Amino acid sequence: MAISVNTNMHQVDAWGRTPSPVGCEKKSITTNPGEMIKEQAVAHQDTLVQLAGISAFIGFIYLFFSDGDFSFLLTLSSILSLASFVKVAWVIMTKQSVAGVSCRMMECYVIAFFSRLVSIMWMDGYLPYDSSGDYVYRLSELGCFAISCLIVYFCRQQFKATYDDLGDNLPSWYLIVPCTVLGLLFHPHLNGYMLCDVAWSQGLYLEAVACLPQLVLFRRQKKVESFTTNFLMTQILVRVFSFIFWASSSRDLHSYHLEGSIRAYASSMVVVMQVLQILVMADFIYQYIKCWRMGVPLNFIIEYDVV
Repeated sequence: MAISVNTNMHQVDAWGRTPSPVGCEKKSITTNPGEMIKEQAVAHQDTLVQLAGISAFIGFIYLFFSDGDFSFLLTLSSILSLASFVKVAWVIMTKQSVAGVSCRMMECYVIAFFSRLVSIMWMDGYLPYDSSGDYVYRLSELGCFAISCLIVYFCRQQFKATYDDLGDNLPSWYLIVPCTVLGLLFHPHLNGYMLCDVAWSQGLYLEAVACLPQLVLFRRQKKVESFTTNFLMTQILVRVFSFIFWASSSRDLHSYHLEGSIRAYASSMVVVMQVLQILVMADFIYQYIKCWRMGVPLNFIIEYDVV
């Protein structure tokens, strides 16, 4: 059985311009599970090789740098996040273009990672209990900060001519300022030093909503790049791992000495903000899975017409 998919879409280029209509084409997509898996494996061979490499690296870290503690989830999420940023930077350098990338999203990540580094580089209140938290986690977070800064540089300087500033129109400070206020109001006290506790909270809250400028850019351009959709899906997976860990450790985040104060709800806010990102991305997740299931290219995740 095959599904007929209409590929006569009103495609737009990286600047949101619609080309002249072309003839209607039909693409046949099999629904046989075995054939679908084989087709997807061939079509995404490079991605699968990269995933295998990342999995092997994580396995190596787990075997030689971890105690096997549950908190390794934090290190795992950080490594996955680093891999996703490296992939975006690599694609940009290969294509010599930042088309489809939201610079404002990356600016939010720069602030989020910097805030976290302020909290974890010389204090250990928010580090994984696992031994990987001593060096691997810190180095991974430092790498995420460096690569996100590099991507912002690509957007603002080196490949500025390919950046869609008009489409990327959700100002990053719309997210940074509210998250800073939330960090001031709702922050745990694991470091016992207000500046670092607020910085960690602000970074976590900002990271939870940093993807919004990219979603706005998707809607404005009516076209996405497959590497940016994979980046967002990886960030969702990172958020799931982070949510599992902090939800299970919420008792440690709770400020019992502040019972009766609004700041006593910091542990709840940490969990809520991570759930919020997953809810905000729910439709994107559905469309992403649907594209993979139907064999539809990921760069048509927004407007592919399956009939």
